[in-house]
Amino acid sequence: MKKNKFLSLLLIAVVALSVAFTGCKKDEPQKAPITVKVQTEGLKVSDLKSFDLSTWQYNYNQNQYELTFTGSQGNTYVFNKSIAEMAAGFEIVIQADNYTIEYEALHTPTTNAPLDDKIDIVINENQTITSNSNVVLHASNDDFLVIMDNNTQGAYLTYGTNQFATFFNAPNITDTFKYAYYNVEGQVIIQFINELGQTDYLTIPNAQKNKVYHVINGVNGQISLEITDFDYEIILN
Repeated sequence: MKKNKFLSLLLIAVVALSVAFTGCKKDEPQKAPITVKVQTEGLKVSDLKSFDLSTWQYNYNQNQYELTFTGSQGNTYVFNKSIAEMAAGFEIVIQADNYTIEYEALHTPTTNAPLDDKIDIVINENQTITSNSNVVLHASNDDFLVIMDNNTQGAYLTYGTNQFATFFNAPNITDTFKYAYYNVEGQVIIQFINELGQTDYLTIPNAQKNKVYHVINGVNGQISLEITDFDYEIILN
């Protein structure tokens, strides 16, 4: 009985204490809410990007250039082919030999030189051809691709002395990025108009052919750079 009485008194004390505290809080002035800034460093949000490498269509140089088979025994063959024709495949008749095979799609001068909206390739390899079989040539992309996917209003390659070349708008009007193919390796300086309408600069310190340089915005307005390799293969039937 004493134990139950003690518990009852304790419960009453707790309730009374709660009421007392509640009463005090009602009398206290309410404090103004505070504002805090929450941020995540280094986070890249996919919604900020309109460029998708998995769906990107590579537009290759459409002109014809010489595909040369130079044999060690004096056999030489020259075929004028476009990249599209080689990708589709064609038959050739040649003598058995050890061949040096060369092809280079030349960068065609444009009003937007030295940038282009089409990509070039180069082939330089040795193959011993001794039987009727498929010949697989391994081509390297002779350009690199720069994607300005940072909500820029305008992007320009800086080259030479006070010379600028304009990036191309995305092929799909619903996309917001700008792009260009370029073939001069090394330091690349890009001038662009940022979201505030101000002139800004981006430097790729060591650009290399056969790569994609994807420039995107970070969550805090920072510029981030993603680099991806891309390869291309030609099969001759």
